[in-house]
Amino acid sequence: NFYEAYLQLALEQRRQKKESDAIRSLEQASTIKPSGIRPLCLLGEMYWEAQKFESVVEALLKAQKTGKMTARDHYYLGSAYYRLDKYDPAEEQLLAAINQGNDTDPDPFLQLHNVFMKKREAGRALAVLEDYLKLFPNDRNHAAMAERGKQLRQALKLPPPLD
Repeated sequence: NFYEAYLQLALEQRRQKKESDAIRSLEQASTIKPSGIRPLCLLGEMYWEAQKFESVVEALLKAQKTGKMTARDHYYLGSAYYRLDKYDPAEEQLLAAINQGNDTDPDPFLQLHNVFMKKREAGRALAVLEDYLKLFPNDRNHAAMAERGKQLRQALKLPPPLD
């Protein structure tokens, strides 16, 4: 099965840090079996790492049509839209990542906060930031985000949150 062979080859190439070879193998696998979601999702992640945001969107939109994406796939798609200044679809995908992710990944919360800030929706940005602060007290960004939340509350003339 050539599809499976290209998929396994891509995984090995990625393990060996041969990203461009892995991308080519995944592209070949997805050409052989267009309904295969795994190579498309892996492509989305690898394109994200390579900062090829248009390609992330293209691959993950195909994946979305062929099967169920993971919370992390929605995060990559939403983040790619954010980087492309497409804030409404970014919001949609990041909300899907949060809703599907069972509050285990802080990244979609922080990226959604950024989307709301770009959309000049400070109230919504603060709400998602406060959710993040409650859910991820040990995250490496917690202190900086707590300070950002404090500044945002001051800008909105809101009292400090109740503990």
